[in-house]
Amino acid sequence: SLMNEAIEKGFWVLSMLGINLPRPSSTDEILSLIEETRSTLRGLSDGALLNYKLMTDSTKIMAMKFLSRIEMSLVMTSCDFTPIVMLQMLKLSLEHGITPISAVGFVYFGSVLVSIGHIEEGYRYVKLAKKLVSQFDAKEVAGEVIAISTQAIGYIEPMQSAIEFHVLGHKSALEAGDIGFASMNCSLYISNLLWSGLNLNQVQKEFDKAHSFMEQHSTWSLQ
Repeated sequence: SLMNEAIEKGFWVLSMLGINLPRPSSTDEILSLIEETRSTLRGLSDGALLNYKLMTDSTKIMAMKFLSRIEMSLVMTSCDFTPIVMLQMLKLSLEHGITPISAVGFVYFGSVLVSIGHIEEGYRYVKLAKKLVSQFDAKEVAGEVIAISTQAIGYIEPMQSAIEFHVLGHKSALEAGDIGFASMNCSLYISNLLWSGLNLNQVQKEFDKAHSFMEQHSTWSLQ
């Protein structure tokens, strides 16, 4: 498919930039790599990470951008491999310094931790990702970070308030010209509204607005 072709080209570009991603053969191997990163990050406070040295190597900065771009493609096509990209982003950030794109690595890391049961710890990293977006005024990744973080935040904070972040995520993505994550925030917002206790007539109105937006921009539609 075109998506798989794009991912393979992304990996090829990364190899040209000196980034050769490991190809774990089992879930246990992936979990082991996640545990190594958890251990490393436990020794760093939020303050230390927010004030970490900045990445200055232009090659590594470019690699971070490519890793960020293929992460969501992997989510949609090869979820088993997604943590490896996320972990590579964190590895580069810890070894070479933080960039605005580091927020993407942290938000996926937090999301993965929540999904495997480390809810409080995952909550820490998705909040850290949002702080990095704010600190760097990272408009180019704000929609993505808000979309992914809100799903994890919903495990801790009341759904009714948490899902409102998707409204902000939609707006932020639009301002950055990121139609894909503007649509994803729409879709996640509507999906969660169904479980929030909102009057169903209001849910239908919000659904119609979201569906209209997605059709207008030729993104995936809500069924």
